[in-house]
Amino acid sequence: MTSSERGRWAVTGSKMRLPTSVVVAGCVATGGCVAGGAQGSGGSNVSPDQNREEELSEYARVLGIDDPPAVEVVREVSPEDQVDAIRECMGESGFAVSDPQSADLEWDVPQGQDEAFSLAIYVCNARYPIAQEYRAPLDADGRGGLYDHWVSETIPCLESLGYSVDVPPSRDSFMAGAVWDPRASTMEQVMADVSQGRWASEDSVYGQECPTEPG
Repeated sequence: MTSSERGRWAVTGSKMRLPTSVVVAGCVATGGCVAGGAQGSGGSNVSPDQNREEELSEYARVLGIDDPPAVEVVREVSPEDQVDAIRECMGESGFAVSDPQSADLEWDVPQGQDEAFSLAIYVCNARYPIAQEYRAPLDADGRGGLYDHWVSETIPCLESLGYSVDVPPSRDSFMAGAVWDPRASTMEQVMADVSQGRWASEDSVYGQECPTEPG
């Protein structure tokens, strides 16, 4: 990833709002976080450790980190607790949120600190992963429905808005546990447009214009 591409993710010297769908990195990639430790059936054959390794690799790619460091897990958390853990961890790394009273994770990234910011948010996510009990995969019908929705609805919609989307894995590969989400290859592009005022937030695209959740 080039420096100009990386700049689209953490725009130097501007306000940076970290998308929730990236903060909770494991939820979508494994088929969706669930509340209360409910278990899906007919899910992935991929081990939790392998899933997390793949998720972190994809997250590093999105952030523009070519050689991500090995990070020791501090503790596993719930999706809700992860937001607080990320906020505290980033503060300890020198990136305090812009508004401590806000539920959003938003930072003013100082000039020239975009790479340091990306590394810090990667490390903080790796330190506080979503616990396996909240990461139960969707059942086969749910996972298949999600894939079909992304391929037939979300991707064409994103492309109609001018976004470049990576070629998805085959349906069989996805059903077998392949880690893929159309947001991964478009988030930088969307956030660039957010910073330029085209959209109010990434949710304007992934929640309203091109919903990633089946209706």
